[in-house]
Amino acid sequence: MLLTMRQLMLTTVLTLAVVSSDNSLCPINSSCHCEHNVLGDLDLWCSHAPQKVTFHAKLKPGNMLNFQCFSMTWMDYALLSGLHVGPTPRVAFTFCPLPNMPLYQMLESIGISGVESLVFQNSNLSDTLESSFLAGLSNLTTLTLHGNGITTLPQDLFQEMTMLQYLDLKDNALQLPVHVFDHLSNLLTLELGGNQMSHLEVGIFRNLSQLSRLNLWGNNLQNLTQDVFIGLSGLQFLDLSSNKLTSISADLFAKMPQLRELTMPSNNFSFLPDGLFSSTRSLTKLGLYDNRQPLQYIPPGLLANLTNLLEVYLNMCGITQMPADIFWGSPAIVNISLQGNLLTTLPAELFQDTVKLMNLKLGSNRLQALPDGIFFGLDNLQTLELDHNQLTNISGNLLKGLAQLKSLNLEHNQLKHIALEAFMHVPTLRQLTLSHNHLSLRGLQTNVGEVQSVLSACVHLEELYISYNAIMTIFSDWVLTMLNLRTLDLSHNLISNLSLEDIQFLSSYITVDLTYNTISIIDLQNLEIVARGQIPHQTPPNRRILLEGNPLMCDCKVYDLLRYLEDRLEPEARSMFEIIPGNLSCAAPPGWRGITVKQLSSFKIQCPLPKLVDCPHPCTCFERPADSALIVDCSGLNLSQSPASLPDPLKLDSRVLWPRRIKLNHTELWLNSNSIVTLPWNTAPGYSRVTQLYLSGNNISTLAAEQVPPHLQVLELDHNNMTWLDASILQALANKTTGLQRLTLHANPWQCDCAARGMLNFLQEHFTQVWIIHGTPHHTTSYGDVPC
Repeated sequence: MLLTMRQLMLTTVLTLAVVSSDNSLCPINSSCHCEHNVLGDLDLWCSHAPQKVTFHAKLKPGNMLNFQCFSMTWMDYALLSGLHVGPTPRVAFTFCPLPNMPLYQMLESIGISGVESLVFQNSNLSDTLESSFLAGLSNLTTLTLHGNGITTLPQDLFQEMTMLQYLDLKDNALQLPVHVFDHLSNLLTLELGGNQMSHLEVGIFRNLSQLSRLNLWGNNLQNLTQDVFIGLSGLQFLDLSSNKLTSISADLFAKMPQLRELTMPSNNFSFLPDGLFSSTRSLTKLGLYDNRQPLQYIPPGLLANLTNLLEVYLNMCGITQMPADIFWGSPAIVNISLQGNLLTTLPAELFQDTVKLMNLKLGSNRLQALPDGIFFGLDNLQTLELDHNQLTNISGNLLKGLAQLKSLNLEHNQLKHIALEAFMHVPTLRQLTLSHNHLSLRGLQTNVGEVQSVLSACVHLEELYISYNAIMTIFSDWVLTMLNLRTLDLSHNLISNLSLEDIQFLSSYITVDLTYNTISIIDLQNLEIVARGQIPHQTPPNRRILLEGNPLMCDCKVYDLLRYLEDRLEPEARSMFEIIPGNLSCAAPPGWRGITVKQLSSFKIQCPLPKLVDCPHPCTCFERPADSALIVDCSGLNLSQSPASLPDPLKLDSRVLWPRRIKLNHTELWLNSNSIVTLPWNTAPGYSRVTQLYLSGNNISTLAAEQVPPHLQVLELDHNNMTWLDASILQALANKTTGLQRLTLHANPWQCDCAARGMLNFLQEHFTQVWIIHGTPHHTTSYGDVPC
């Protein structure tokens, strides 16, 4: 039968110490061949048929031989004739048949003696083991027979193995004879896990007084009494996990005074008897978790007065009540896990004696409230887990006594209120998790007007997780006093505004997660000014601000954010923090809804001016901070004449502008789509500052040079009643100081006669500036492009 890859990976070794590494180790026959490697190891391949390997042995001279069988019967052991090895401390067979003689005779036939460790794996020995199989191997200290499918063992199988210290019988299907272990007086470890045993004979271990470790996991044991374990006075480690135990006698462990670790999870206990551990004074660890049905009764003082007890795991047992005195008199406990039970409250005195407790897990219960002072005296506690409960309130004294607490987990509760003084008792806290609650965390306002959180005393915090709450503010203590803060998770809260002060964290290395809040305003005004005043760092700070998933209002206040993202700010500003927008998108105005800030240009931002600016009626005035422009929009208002005057951008008070540091220096006037016939002179108030004049779609028939602003860069005259441009207006357009950039003249009834020669020359000289717009803008190249 061919071996599967899994079987090859599981192959064990046949170890044998050899006297030399020359070819005398190889059998002298044509069925085998040997290969040596540079380490002196030897590979032996034998076959009873061409192209079909029977077995392979890998020898480490003086140490080991890896021996694996393929399609082999006991008769094929004859292929090894002529091999002479010498004393061998360890031997292992994998997927090999039983020889037709005691194993020691087969080993002697190839020169192996002095075996101390034996591994034999076949996978399907069933009831074929005979008493003589291990005869003559009296020097064995380690024997592994796991995974052989053994169903019965001869009662005298181990009769000669008085030196045996380790016996592995796991993963078989054993029913053990009562006297099978009688001769193993020096046995230290006995592996009996995974055997489907439903019963153990009384006294089966009676001669194993030296046994230190007994593993009985993965069987079908239902009831155990003290009589089964008679003789195990030296037992230190007992594993009863994954059985079907429903009850055990109160004196089960009474004769195990040395028991240190007891593991019995995944059973069917509904109660534990009184006094179960009264005799286990050496117990250091108890693992009773994942019970398959509710553990309805825990007796008073179950683990009391166990002065060596260090670890207790009673999680996921369906426990509804804990006796107040369960841990009394057991001061050495450092780890307690009660998570995953059905506890609604705990006695105030529960932990009064566990003064060395360092880790306490109470998560995934139904705790609705805890008594004040329950943790008093736990000066060494470093980790407290209260997550996935139903707590609604943290009182001022609940955390009293936890002076050394480093990590506190309160996520997935129903917390609505935390007393102002609650966290004053945990000044050393490093990690706090409050996610998935209903908290605002608002604390007191300082004398300088800053609002602090109820966590302000926790100045050593490094990780703060507060996602999925009702927080509306980034509190000043997070920004200014928590200098070691590395992670601040505020995602999925109710923060609506974000100012520059909110993200000026003094911690040099921090990630602030603000994703999926309700942030509509991000105001980074004065970022460059603040950045210039920063003290230079020897190592550049690493502050990351995550903003994806917020409903941003893309109005004036987004201007500095866009400049930041476009890298249009001074380098000092970019080094203050790294804003990571992700897919941050505009929620308003409607025309920009769904557009990401990465797609938006700061040059598109226009800001309405307040009413105190003298904007001509009924026009609307804006500022465009990107190029310091005043925009007077009078388009589409059915006007018959242009405004008599315009605001002077140079005289506008910067305090009414956004950002406040901006000073406007020119004007754009939008008069398109009206019924205007003529324009005022360029000497009218405000008209000298106009650089862009949009007159499309009016009734203008003539234009004088005195009506052209002196710094005009854009003039759109298309769709009017223009018939000609005289020499003075052409000269005015040609001699602009700043240079004409765009001129539109199409869709006018131009007269194409000799008087238009000057206009033709102008068009030829300035063809790059003249635009003809038929859906797509393009330049004119000839007078013929301007229809007559």
